[in-house]
Amino acid sequence: MDAAGADDFAIHAQRNGFDVLGREVAVNTPFGQRKYDLVIRNRSTGVLTGVEIKSSPNAFSRFDAPARLQLAADRWLKRQGGLEAVGKN
Repeated sequence: MDAAGADDFAIHAQRNGFDVLGREVAVNTPFGQRKYDLVIRNRSTGVLTGVEIKSSPNAFSRFDAPARLQLAADRWLKRQGGLEAVGKN
């Protein structure tokens, strides 16, 4: 994670109705531990969202094994309705 990018995103999110609840938050999935750069909550709806900050030029064209596992974990978490974070945030 690019710390400056995460800080910029957090400021923007807070200005637009979100609270930042945690940074580098881990969740266990059947595909391994999924780490999110930020977890934010919509102040209006209460919905929690895990955010992955992408800052490298080729981040969106990557589809190697780690990227596929991240996507699989994200889809699984969405179907489960989310899970408790692990560790200390």
